[in-house]
Amino acid sequence: MKNTNSCLLLWLYLLLYAVGSYAQSSESRWEEWIEDLAHEEESGMDLESLIEELAFLREEPVDLNRATRDQLESLPFLTPLQVENILAYIYMNGPMQTLYELQLVEEMDWQTLERLLPFVTLRPVVPENRFPAVKQLCSYGKHQLITRLDIPFYRRKGYEKNYLGTPYYHALRYEFRYKDRLHVGMTAEKDAGEPMFALHNKQGYDHYSFYFLVKDIGPLHTLAVGNYRIGFGEGLILGSGFLTGKSATLSGPDLRTAGIRKHASTDEYNYLRGVAASIN
Repeated sequence: MKNTNSCLLLWLYLLLYAVGSYAQSSESRWEEWIEDLAHEEESGMDLESLIEELAFLREEPVDLNRATRDQLESLPFLTPLQVENILAYIYMNGPMQTLYELQLVEEMDWQTLERLLPFVTLRPVVPENRFPAVKQLCSYGKHQLITRLDIPFYRRKGYEKNYLGTPYYHALRYEFRYKDRLHVGMTAEKDAGEPMFALHNKQGYDHYSFYFLVKDIGPLHTLAVGNYRIGFGEGLILGSGFLTGKSATLSGPDLRTAGIRKHASTDEYNYLRGVAASIN
């Protein structure tokens, strides 16, 4: 009896160790992918926004059994064909019972599956038919404040006479969000060499941006006010999330029809400003 118990405990330990090791391996796969993108020259992608999106999806993973096309297309690891095949698989076979059913989806390779696992889940969801009340927003909404300061330890040649401000770079970002239904935030940035509260820059930072994004209010699918990005169709500009760099037309994680999205990064160029909406 003791030998049997010992064997059971040993098998349980090995199973837990294997599951833990695999989970850790899956966690590192997407991080390695980001590092590879960061080392690519002229990748033409806004990595700051991409990492922020992945961090949000890590906290609020996509429920595959209830995912819309837009939600699946927000996962940068999936190709349009893989998105179609996942939707078709669930339509024909019913809800998935385990995430590893993804191995049965056509065109789903093991590398993509490993990157995808930290950002997807299967769980019962109570549908939200109306926008949450203010009390609920205040109780369950999340605030995030990020700041960055770059101080060079050497004197650049240009600062001897060409630049009017200090050689320091500083950025400040704030966001309030409620799940994936409400995002409100602002970004302020001062480039190195620009004056701050002086000369022609009396307002402080040399770049300010604001965004407001709300989803799923009756027939309104998405409403964006302020700075936003869009990805629709196969267009060379809008199909790439409004990227205008040298590699904007190349296939990559930003080349996906992700609809209307917030622009929260410090990138001063690759975005649209105004009002955008999509209706179910």
